[in-house]
Amino acid sequence: PLVIGQQLTAYIKLIREDSKIDVSLRPMGLSAASGDQAVILKVITDAGGSVPYNAKSSSDEIKNVFKMSKKAFKRAVGGLYKNRKIAITDDGMSLGK
Repeated sequence: PLVIGQQLTAYIKLIREDSKIDVSLRPMGLSAASGDQAVILKVITDAGGSVPYNAKSSSDEIKNVFKMSKKAFKRAVGGLYKNRKIAITDDGMSLGK
């Protein structure tokens, strides 16, 4: 939760026609994805090389374990899978071979 007077770094997502600005507290684009990928790899490594989470896991599980939204999780997992850093099964994910 945000607190009045709290100072945070935010990123401009969109400047709307009504002069309002949409902001995000998370960086956007590749910098966010690479940070999320590092978090996922760390969790898998710390768990001994495999975890019981994948794209079918609930949003709450993903948020509790990886500290990110399901959308960010799926984007990061897709990048890791594409680069063959992880393997995905019905039972979860493991480090790529």
